[in-house]
Amino acid sequence: MTYKEKEELCRLITDLDPEDLPELVKIIQSANPSYGNGGGDDGEFEIDIERIDDITLLDVKKYVERCTQINTKKRSGRGNRNRRAQPDQVVDKEQIDRATYQTTQRINAISKQILDIKSLI
Repeated sequence: MTYKEKEELCRLITDLDPEDLPELVKIIQSANPSYGNGGGDDGEFEIDIERIDDITLLDVKKYVERCTQINTKKRSGRGNRNRRAQPDQVVDKEQIDRATYQTTQRINAISKQILDIKSLI
């Protein structure tokens, strides 16, 4: 994937609803099992999009686009919550890093919830 495609993917991931994140984590972990082991007891782990192979990134992209389409349909009539940049806006590395950080935080929160649920089972 090109830098621009990864940039767009980060923006799309940031727009995902929280209930979409567990499946996203599963997709990444299926190709990169070490991501499930890096966070210790709290279930948090950091994802470096630059280290994920292109095949997995394409799977992530397909999933995120599918979720985005579904969520757009759900949100119709509830106002525009779309935070994606307009095509004419310039996005710099700092914005991408911020989006990546926010996405990682959301994924970490969902991962912790999953571990909490698993511990109850």
